[in-house]
Amino acid sequence: MERRGRHHCWEVVSKKKQSNAQQVVNLAEVWSSQNHMQFNADKSNELLIDFKFNKHEFYLLSVNGSTLPVVQEAKILGLTIFRDLSWNADIY
Repeated sequence: MERRGRHHCWEVVSKKKQSNAQQVVNLAEVWSSQNHMQFNADKSNELLIDFKFNKHEFYLLSVNGSTLPVVQEAKILGLTIFRDLSWNADIY
């Protein structure tokens, strides 16, 4: 999905279709390389959110030739987001 030259980090994938997530990752890799940066695959994960009864089969994403692990939860700025979109704020 593209709007005004920017790529979103979410996507709705229709039944029997494939995601274009790897294409977006590839574009981000090119952009980072052009700006003298590099993604660290060891610090990156993939969080799949799929509410379908019959789950989609998605291709695994890769960054710099390394496959990203699929996780059940992701922690962002003290907020843990789970695969079912529930969350837990670890703020003390």
